[in-house]
Amino acid sequence: MDQGYLVHSHSKAKLYLVGKILLTYVALIVLWLWLVHMYAAFGQGWIKFAVGIMWIAGAVAVWGVPEDREQTIKETKWAVAGYLLFLLIYRVVIVKFSQFSPDEVGVALGVNVPVSSATSALGFIQNMLMIISILTPVGFCIWVAQKFKVHQGGKKKDEAFVKYKNLR
Repeated sequence: MDQGYLVHSHSKAKLYLVGKILLTYVALIVLWLWLVHMYAAFGQGWIKFAVGIMWIAGAVAVWGVPEDREQTIKETKWAVAGYLLFLLIYRVVIVKFSQFSPDEVGVALGVNVPVSSATSALGFIQNMLMIISILTPVGFCIWVAQKFKVHQGGKKKDEAFVKYKNLR
């Protein structure tokens, strides 16, 4: 009995695509959990919450705005990936930067750096973490809310045109 109808000609390509998608999401989840652990209390308190909110907001947008489903899935994935990569790069930079004394910072830059300036630079970098780590998820949630506003506005406009056409 020929069961060729069960085998699709593109099954290897589809399997590759599904594997790639799953691998991407698994990598993002592993990176997320690793960063939560790496950032200790800040990771447990904020990073876990912020990334979770980003995933949930993206899922709600996918459910609530079905016309833009594929694009929203991609944009959510890349927003979360960008946020996590920023946190990873930041962690590497802050660990490396904090190992230098003010004199070593001055030598590396080729200028005389006062102790207070080198110390305040480290504080500035830490403040940047707080600002960016809070504003990125907030901005993403605002973007998701905007998707709903645009979607609902489009519906109201279409309904108004239908009513206007029916009045004629």
